[in-house]
Amino acid sequence: MKTLFSILVLSCAVAPGATLFMGAYPDSVIVFDESKGQVVEKIPLVTGLPTAMRLSLDRKKIYVTTNDHSGLEVIDVATRKVINHFVLNTPTKRYRFNSGVADPQDKVFYTVTTEMNKLNDRYEIGKLKYTVIDLAQQKIVKTADIAKEDENANAGFYGQCVIVCIESMGDEFLCYVDYYKGKFPPWYSAHGWSQASSPSSAH
Repeated sequence: MKTLFSILVLSCAVAPGATLFMGAYPDSVIVFDESKGQVVEKIPLVTGLPTAMRLSLDRKKIYVTTNDHSGLEVIDVATRKVINHFVLNTPTKRYRFNSGVADPQDKVFYTVTTEMNKLNDRYEIGKLKYTVIDLAQQKIVKTADIAKEDENANAGFYGQCVIVCIESMGDEFLCYVDYYKGKFPPWYSAHGWSQASSPSSAH
């Protein structure tokens, strides 16, 4: 029986030395050596099917988001081992998110989530929100509403956007949404949220 590898579009993380890390069905990341032209290793994931991957700023870690239970896993590039993993879903809540990015210090993970609360007869689906996940606490520590005009302008599309950290000031990080040009979510720091309309306005 053939093994089906699901190579994720725009989510293949490239490490030094022409080595490719690719999400694979049903619950792993495969390591492909370009010089040998073959798969040299298979990294098992704990939380399920990988949906997206992102290299850390220092290129030493790969952040993998997974689908089964809204999971997040961290792979050490050098050892090719999972060094952190957890899920956001609980018995009464589910989350939907696709990709994201860690801050330069690898302390928090920025993404966009949809929260779904379990009721007696159905799930109540909430609105999309900017979300900060603490990687040590392994949980969501902060959310911020997306402006209504931005949400409406990207209906059916915003949930697939990727937040990328582009600037930092001490313990603050300015992030923007890859596919939504010119729009910036708030700054997040230990002191809370503040607004910034562009990178230059934040200085």
